[in-house]
Amino acid sequence: MKKKYADFIVQDWKNNTILKDYSIDPKNFANYFTESDLPFETSPIFFKAEVLDKYKNNPDKYELKERTISCRGGWYLETYDINQYNQVHTYAVYLGRLPYKEQLHWLQYNEEPKGAISKRSFQTDFEAKFPDENPPLQQLQDSLEALGKTEIGDEKLFIWSPKGGSWEAAGRGLHYVNSENANQWHDFIIALANATNEGFLKKPLGKIASKFGNENKELGTLGLLKFILKASNNEDSIPIIHGVLNDLQLSRGKGKAHGTWTTPEGSLIEDANNRLQDVIHSINELKQVLETIELPTD
Repeated sequence: MKKKYADFIVQDWKNNTILKDYSIDPKNFANYFTESDLPFETSPIFFKAEVLDKYKNNPDKYELKERTISCRGGWYLETYDINQYNQVHTYAVYLGRLPYKEQLHWLQYNEEPKGAISKRSFQTDFEAKFPDENPPLQQLQDSLEALGKTEIGDEKLFIWSPKGGSWEAAGRGLHYVNSENANQWHDFIIALANATNEGFLKKPLGKIASKFGNENKELGTLGLLKFILKASNNEDSIPIIHGVLNDLQLSRGKGKAHGTWTTPEGSLIEDANNRLQDVIHSINELKQVLETIELPTD
C-alpha cells in the first residue's frame, strides 16, 4: 500500500516563503545536492507546545527525550526542539517518516512560525556545533550525579543516590512545562521532587547529624539536612538549599496526588523554569557546602 502523507504549513527557508497545505511527501522536497526549486527536506514545521502532551502523558508507550521522541516498538522522530516562542518544531524529512496516523496528530497543532528555529537547533543541525550550554535537565542530572559522588568525612558517607538506582529511573516523567496546563505543572513538580528529594539517604544523613549532636529521631531527610547546615555553621545556605528543596516538597504535597490542585499565580511555564534553575543552584550549593564540612570526632 502506498504511504500517505499529511499536508502542513511549511517554512520554505530556501525560497523565503511559507507553504500552506503542503504535502510532506518526500518527492515534494530536495536535498542540498539536488538542483531544484523544491524546498529543502530540512524545511522546519512548527507546532503548538501541546503537541507533546500525548507523549508526556503516556510514558509506558512513548519515550520523550530532550531532542527525540519514540514509540516503543514503533516509530522514531529523529529530532525536535522548542524555540523562544514556545513552538515545537521539527523538519519535513523526519515528520514524513512518521506513520500517517501520527502525522495527523501533529497536524492538529500545526501553526505558522512565530520566529526562527531554536538557537540550539541551528547550532547542532546546521553548523554542526555543540550547543553553547547544556539544557537545564541535563544540568540537573549532572549536578545530582556530582552530589552523589561527594564524600563526607573519613567514613566516606554519601547522602544522595538516584531513586530507583539510575537517573533513567529517577528522572522518569520529568519534562519541561511548555504550556499553561495545570496537569503539566503538577506532573513536573511531582517528577522533579522524585528525581531530587527522593534521592536523599536518611541513614547517612542521620549519622552525620548525630555527630553534630542531633537527638531528634523524627526528622526526615530534609529536616536532617537543615540541622546539618545549621550545626556546621552554614546557616546562610539554609534558604538556598533547604528552603528551595523544602518548598518543592511542599508544592508536591499540594499537587494532584493529594487532591488539592493548587497552582502558583502567574505563568506556570515561568514558575517551572525558575524552580528548575533554583533546584539546580540548590544542589550545586549543597555540594560545595558538603566539601567544606568537617565532622566532629567521636
